[in-house]
This record gives sequence, structure tokens and C-alpha cells, in this order.
Amino acid sequence: MRVSKYLKLDRNVLMEYIYDDGNLIGEAYNVGINIKSRIQNYMATDLSGSLNTQSNTLFLIDPVSNQFGKFDTEKYAFLQRKEYASGFPIRHDTIKLYFPINWTFGEYLGVYLRVYGFDVDNVNVYDLSNFYYDISDINQNEQVNILNYVNPPLYFQEKLWGKVITLQVPSLHALSVQRGAQALKSNGINANLTQNVGFNQQSPVFVDFRFITNKSLINGVTTYTATPRTTVTVPQSPEFESIGLVIEESRNGDFFEIYATYNGNIGDFNDFINRSVSLGNRYYLEYTITVWEQNIRGKPMKLVVTEDFLSKVEFRPIIKFSTTTAIIDVEMNMIDAVNSSQILRKASFGMLQDMVSKYSLRLMKINLSDASKPKIYNLKQTIVSGGGSTNGSLGPNTTQVEVVRVPYPVLTDRLNVIAKSDSSAAGGQTFWGMGRMQLLVYPFDNIFKFVVARNISSGVIEYMDLSNMGEIKLVFKNPNISVECPIFSESGENVLTTGFVVFKLGGSRIPDVRKIFESGINVFYITSTQQSTTTVIYTGLFKIYDTVRNVNEIDNITPDITQQDVVVQPASPTPGGPPASETAIATRRVVTTVNTQAGGSSVSTIVSTVDERISEGDMILDSPPMNPDDVQPRGMYDGTAGTSGDGDTA
Repeated sequence: MRVSKYLKLDRNVLMEYIYDDGNLIGEAYNVGINIKSRIQNYMATDLSGSLNTQSNTLFLIDPVSNQFGKFDTEKYAFLQRKEYASGFPIRHDTIKLYFPINWTFGEYLGVYLRVYGFDVDNVNVYDLSNFYYDISDINQNEQVNILNYVNPPLYFQEKLWGKVITLQVPSLHALSVQRGAQALKSNGINANLTQNVGFNQQSPVFVDFRFITNKSLINGVTTYTATPRTTVTVPQSPEFESIGLVIEESRNGDFFEIYATYNGNIGDFNDFINRSVSLGNRYYLEYTITVWEQNIRGKPMKLVVTEDFLSKVEFRPIIKFSTTTAIIDVEMNMIDAVNSSQILRKASFGMLQDMVSKYSLRLMKINLSDASKPKIYNLKQTIVSGGGSTNGSLGPNTTQVEVVRVPYPVLTDRLNVIAKSDSSAAGGQTFWGMGRMQLLVYPFDNIFKFVVARNISSGVIEYMDLSNMGEIKLVFKNPNISVECPIFSESGENVLTTGFVVFKLGGSRIPDVRKIFESGINVFYITSTQQSTTTVIYTGLFKIYDTVRNVNEIDNITPDITQQDVVVQPASPTPGGPPASETAIATRRVVTTVNTQAGGSSVSTIVSTVDERISEGDMILDSPPMNPDDVQPRGMYDGTAGTSGDGDTA
């Protein structure tokens, strides 16, 4: 996790302290010892890229005149240096010093930064860095480019910060936790730097900042004079790591909602703000919203929120150039109005082509002037033709019709709807009444083919016309999860006029369907949506193939057929006739039990074991899909399972 905290050290100096769990550095290091002041400081080797090296280190010579000297053990006898090999990688915090883009330090020669923390007794301090930068020192700038430009410049408090110095220091929190059960871990930076005393885990990180005002060279010894120190503190670990930023598409319309969270909740963030006021902090939020259209950066938009933190920021982008992709970048600055400290959070939302078109430059209405707009009525016949009317006003052979308008479309007569499917668990060619069919869902892509009919009468199937029923979907749902499958148009087998419809359930949606099944509501629906009204055409049940219960059932009913039980006998071909087919004789042990009563208890007795003969034609695993017009009815729904014409149960 990467968290930043901003603090202004001067009107021309901005410090960003970055906590980064992923910034791990494992390298050799040195410990400098000042025998006179009894201060020890950490220094990286000169090969390190952290800038926290001995060549960039100063030590305090005279605290009264604020005089400093370069850390050099050859020129100062009271300075010592101990070298240590690299150990396990340890987390480093990053300190960035920003300067205005057009500022050249004015009357100052450079800057000095000291980073330190207290020991477990809160008596002695140990330095993690004594970094300095001298703009006039050519040798220091030749080693590495210390002062760099920021691209793009950082915009903070109405000022552009275009120059930066980046310094890496060991994390005080990571050092303070280098402990065993009773003592410090041996040969760690915490033990070597503090001489086995250890850092205090509650101590904040202290940062002293000074400007370098003067430089003198006497007998080859360089000393610096600095301004009085400015001290700021930051916590060892980020105090606002529970604060987050969310950007999401609204459920209430075609726009986006942007809001801050605490522990993932906007209500907790509002409580956090209220508690902070009682602690002496007064925060406000500054949002910077930028839309990227492919590689084109839009104009940033700034919004400031000072109250009512429960209200979400509503934002609707305007995509001007891109027709493929776009990104919305949001940067939230939580600023303390008391000390101007700042916490930064960022979030992004990527849009693909289908979403980009919804937020395009011009929105055009769909022309529905030539669209089919069916009018649906519920008709009630009140006159029998040829018998005259009830009021005597109509002559013979006429019919009076009373039209009753209803506020919703009556699409189907649910009591007479029947359907069949090749994907059903049983009776793939049987028409099942409402709620009687059971689908079998495999843990991969599933193709479901349905034939929907209104009635079967005298062997004639009355198929249901689905062509004027709007948007048809296959739906699996419970009160919390809904999985919708539109018509699978790529199959080329959809014949809506004769009730033949195909749906595809992708394998990526199987986990959601499994959750619905495990919730105990294993119902599927075929629905029709028209004029903003959704009705049910047909409904049934489903089960997941690879559930424990279903697998156990399959194991119990699997025939006990071994390889030794199967013998293939070739038949002699008839001269001049078609090639002879082969017959496989499979011996399957079929156990039939009869329950009898013996002495008041039930006894199961094995009656017989039979052999079955399976011909080659009976081993067909699959067949091409059938045309709905060629299907002969096996049964007719009468409130129970369908029955075939010869009396067999369908």
C-alpha cells in the first residue's frame, strides 16, 4: 500500500512523506558515530541510489551558531564509521522535497534535512538521515543528478511545484518492530544503530529542516552555516490508511458517483470527519477529475467539499474524440485547514466501447416512428353470433365485443404453457407443464434449447409465437443474485415464430448460478420484457451437475459394467447387401429386490440377474437438433407429467 502525507516546510519547500509497503531495500550500510555528541546516524554506502550516503551527510559542529561539517573520519578524529553487510530487505520510506518550478533557492545555497526517532526510553535519539544538498557543490552534483524536474508539475495550494529531491530512509516503523520475544533481533539495523537499545514503537518520525546560508573553506575543511531548524513530525505508520476513494457508475442514472470512504463505508467517513473536529482537526476534500480519451488528456475539473460528506459527487463525462476507450482519473486531497497537511488518494474508472458511446458528445434519440407497437387487449365476448344481442339492438349474425383495457401487457396464458428442452435432466423430448421441467447445468458453457408451446390437442402441437414478445431472457435468480442470459443469436437455430429459442450461459457466470442453487432457490425463468414490464413465459427448476448430492446419485445408478463383460461379435454380411453391423453383448448385473414381510420385519430378496444385448445402433451418443415442426408430442400437460399415446409415462 502506498500512502502520502504532504507538509509545507517553507513557502517554497513542500515535503511529501510516502509510506510504501512495496519499497524494500536490502544493501550494505554504515553507522556513523560522533563520540563527542554521542549521536549515531545511519548512512548507506556510496553505491546506493537512495542519496542517503556518507558523501551527502553533515553533522552538527556548533549548535549555537548552527555550524555544520561534512562527515569525514579522516578530518575529524572524534568521528567513527562501522560497516555492516546487507541483511534481509527492509522497508524504506520516501521523502520528496518539492520546489517551485521557477525557483533557484534565492539567497540560499541549499537545504539540510535530518530524520530521527527516540529510543525505547525516550531519552536518546538516533538519526536515520542527515542529508544536505549544496547547489554550488559541483562534485556533489556530478555523483548523481540530485535535483530533478517533475513531469507533469505537481499542483498544490495554487502553486506549481516542478523540481524535486527524492530521498530514501529506513522506515522507523519497520526498524522498531525488529524484535524477538524478549530482545532485539541480532545483526539488524535496529540493534546495530542503537547499540541493542532499540527504537520506541510509539515515537513519531521527527524531521528537522534548515536552509544553508553560508559556506566556508579553511585549510581544506568545508563548513556550512544554516538557518534555525523547522521541526515537523509524521507517524511511524500511516494514520489514514483506512481512508479510500471510490468512483462508480450510478444505479440511478447515466452518471458517475464519487465519494470518500473509511473502512470501505461512506457513513464511517462522515463519522471520522466529525470526530476529527473534536480533536482539533478540520478537514475538507478537494477532488480533481480528469478524463483521458485514449492518449488525449482532458481539462481537469476541481471540486471542493467542505460539508455534507454523506452526499456523493455526481459527475457525467463528455467523450469528445474517442470511440473505443476512455479513463476517468480522480485525485482526492484531504486537507487539514489547521496545519495545511494533506492526504492524497487516487482512483480510476476505465470505459470500453459500449460505455463510451453512452457518454458521447451528442446524444440522439432512436427513431421509433416505423417500429412495431403492438396494442394488447383483453377481449370478452358478450354476444353469441346469430342469436341477437342482449339489448336487442343488433341483428342476426352479429357479435358485440366489449374491450377492457388493462395497465399491463397480458402476454401469455400461464396455465396452458408447456415446454421441452434437450438440456432437461429427464425427458428431453417431453413437453413439461409450468414448473415441471428440470434443467441440468454443467460447470462450463451451457447451451439451452427450448421449444415453447401453448397446447397439445389430438396430437397437434400449438407452438407459441415469441416474435412479438419483446426482449426474451433466461433468468436464474434469488433475492440477492440475478443471472440473465439473452437469446444466443449466433446459434442460428432460433425460430421465434414456432417457439424455438436458444440461450447461452457462459462458464464465467456459473459461480453465481451455483450460489443461487446453494441458497435453496433452484428456479429458472424464461421472461419477456416489453413496455418496461417483465412477465414470465415459462418457469422450471434446475440443478448443478457437479454438486456432491448429484454425483453421489450418479455413482449409485451407474451400471456395473466391466471391460471383461463386453464382447463384440461380427455378423456375416449378406451377399450384395449393406455392410453388416456389429453387436456388442454387455452383461450388466441388474439387481431386483422384492420386499416381503417376515415376522413383522421387511426382508429384501434378490430375484434375478439378467443380461442385456446392445446393438451398434443403440450406442448413438448424440443426434442433430430436431426441427420443431417434426417433433411428435409425447404427452400433454394436464397438471401432472405428460403421458404418451400408448399409456407410457412421459
